[in-house]
Amino acid sequence: MCPKGGPNGLAYVLATAFHETAATMQPVRETRAASDAAAIGRLDRAFSAGRLASVKTPYWRPDADGRIWLWRGLVQLAHKRDYEAMSKVTGIDLVADPSRAMEKDVAATILIEGMRHGGFTGRRLDHYFSAEKAEWVGARRIINGNDGRNWLPDMAGSSMRRSAHLGSGRRYDSRRPAFKNRSDA
Repeated sequence: MCPKGGPNGLAYVLATAFHETAATMQPVRETRAASDAAAIGRLDRAFSAGRLASVKTPYWRPDADGRIWLWRGLVQLAHKRDYEAMSKVTGIDLVADPSRAMEKDVAATILIEGMRHGGFTGRRLDHYFSAEKAEWVGARRIINGNDGRNWLPDMAGSSMRRSAHLGSGRRYDSRRPAFKNRSDA
């Protein structure tokens, strides 16, 4: 099933996951650390060294309830308010256990439902994609506003080319724009 926005919207969802996960297409934790403790250590060292100039208050440290609100998932939730918003959109209680954003099925639900329903910035996938339109550059506003990441359209186009041939018996050759039949390989 394609999310709202049809095949172009689906391609954009995949391109977003590719970007947000540093090309792993797996849920990741901030700093790509293996644990929350490792991420906190890395962030604390960077903050102390002045490498996080835009951060005024370290958001990654445990709150009064011991919960940690650092970036996690296929699309990076960062603050408690992000986890609260995604809890409402997905019906999954991410506030009680923020680490659930690292579970593959939960992370995929956050990514797709968040983009479909405007859970990140208020902008939805169908604001930019339909049968009549495909606003590849503007669609970045779904996740991060306009952060200058205009290369995502190229990535989404590549996702479209690959997904258009799933199950067709042809494989994608990234060195050539055309697809090759398996018998040609």
